[in-house]
Amino acid sequence: MEIVFNGENIDEYVYIRDGKTKRLVHRDIAFKEIYLKNRKKYPLPFSKYIVHHKDGNKFNNSVENLKIVTKQEHSWIHGKKPLPLIPRDVKKLIESLKKMSEEELDEKVEEKRE
Repeated sequence: MEIVFNGENIDEYVYIRDGKTKRLVHRDIAFKEIYLKNRKKYPLPFSKYIVHHKDGNKFNNSVENLKIVTKQEHSWIHGKKPLPLIPRDVKKLIESLKKMSEEELDEKVEEKRE
């Protein structure tokens, strides 16, 4: 099933197909209506961004429902918190602290206080 919208064929997967290429409708709209109109706000090339549907409905491609975000921001929005970058020496310290008993940790804290 295809729909014709603004002279373009749109399939049931919400792709614009013109015989040569296929483009996601929401990315097309976000590029033209958000990215290009607010270019100074987006330092990266458009291909590096994800277009997020604010209401979660992938068929609601109104400009008000679309938000351009980085991959990291998109993960955060969906509750997949990115792992923080921790220097190796800090990682080693954390691992050594995890291996200590509660009493050993208390002793270390007291040593630092003195």
